[in-house]
Amino acid sequence: MKISVLGCIMGLIFAIIPIVILEVNGAKFLFKTLRAMVKMVAFLGIMGLCLYFVFKWNLAYVNVLCVLLMMVFGSLMIALRSRMGLSRYLLPVFVGVFTATILVGICLVFAIHGIANVLDVHILIPVFAILVWAMVETNAAALRTYCMGLRHHGQLYEYLLGNGATHRQAVQYFMKRAFERVSTPYIKRMAWVVTGFSPILLWCVLLDGKDVWTAIWFQILVLVATFCASVLSLYITLMVANKFSFDKYGVFIDEINKEKETEE
Repeated sequence: MKISVLGCIMGLIFAIIPIVILEVNGAKFLFKTLRAMVKMVAFLGIMGLCLYFVFKWNLAYVNVLCVLLMMVFGSLMIALRSRMGLSRYLLPVFVGVFTATILVGICLVFAIHGIANVLDVHILIPVFAILVWAMVETNAAALRTYCMGLRHHGQLYEYLLGNGATHRQAVQYFMKRAFERVSTPYIKRMAWVVTGFSPILLWCVLLDGKDVWTAIWFQILVLVATFCASVLSLYITLMVANKFSFDKYGVFIDEINKEKETEE
């Protein structure tokens, strides 16, 4: 499959049509739409340039380094979007992302490609990229739920501790909410696949010329693998983060509010 000049022109037309319709109907999204498109093109352009050389060289150590950089970048995005405090929570997030991605990623590579040439760029980079990017939005939202719960409902945590609960028992409710938050998007995708969510990977695999059953199995495998990686990553992150989130007296360390109070 190759993209021709006609394909590029059609892509430009596809971008212009919704903008015109929005403007005609009074939806003032022109600036936001153009800004989003520029950011998309710039990001994909930079990523495409990097991937061009990675795929051209196809060296094992370069491929592994690229995977590690994706994990670091993904962890940074999760820590920033979760609003938990970058300096204190980046390490726990990275430990969770790294461990879950390696464990699930290796198994997924074996399931898709077998044991031959597992460090080949054409299998290693796409598989690990899918796993890492699947975690960013869901895990950031889950960690934000966990942190906001402790920040705004800390009295429940203190009440449980004061009535004899252990630290693990006191934070269990907030952990439960976080796991519900990370699981909900995947449950919706699995429950409403085809009828509510288009199985994009299935159509892409079919577009590449693979048979129907291979495409279906690939869609299922990737969906459950990203679900597993996100939940496992969140669990490990919370286990590690609990070492940094509370002081020696068991009081939650609210780094964000501390920064605001310092500024004031």
